[in-house]
Amino acid sequence: MKKTIIFVSLLLLTMVFITSCATSVSTQYMVPAKYDMSNYRNLAIISPIPYRFKAYDLPRPVVRDLSGTCPVRVYSGFNINSDRTLNEYITSSVLRSANDSIYFTITPPSISDTYRERLPLMAQDGIDAAMYIWTEDIDVEEYILRKKKRKIIESEIEGETSSRSY
Repeated sequence: MKKTIIFVSLLLLTMVFITSCATSVSTQYMVPAKYDMSNYRNLAIISPIPYRFKAYDLPRPVVRDLSGTCPVRVYSGFNINSDRTLNEYITSSVLRSANDSIYFTITPPSISDTYRERLPLMAQDGIDAAMYIWTEDIDVEEYILRKKKRKIIESEIEGETSSRSY
């Protein structure tokens, strides 16, 4: 009887040990999208059309100083060529994300830009879908805001206080 109890206990402990060992499995999954792309495996990514700032919407060349205390003139980081920089960033991030997915076969913009308006030629070359990218609006708001803070530091000598501005 004693051997049976020991055998059953060891069997239960072994089962608990085997089932309690954690195994990790990494999986790659795609988030459901608005459009079903399951039938389209060959994807052409077409580089975005540059966003053109409107004449009344151009970023200011000098950043506004709302505090009125800035002793230097700070120039904006945005300029007329910011649209090209934005397009390069958008294209590279979309390409990086698409290439990380093993589901699609990607035709890069260097090839697919020649097909921009010729959809029948894309189908003849085996491209199932084209991804067009565009920027609808850019809002640039830069300003300088400074708040003066005072910090009171107690001196080691009793009764003396000194204030410093930071």
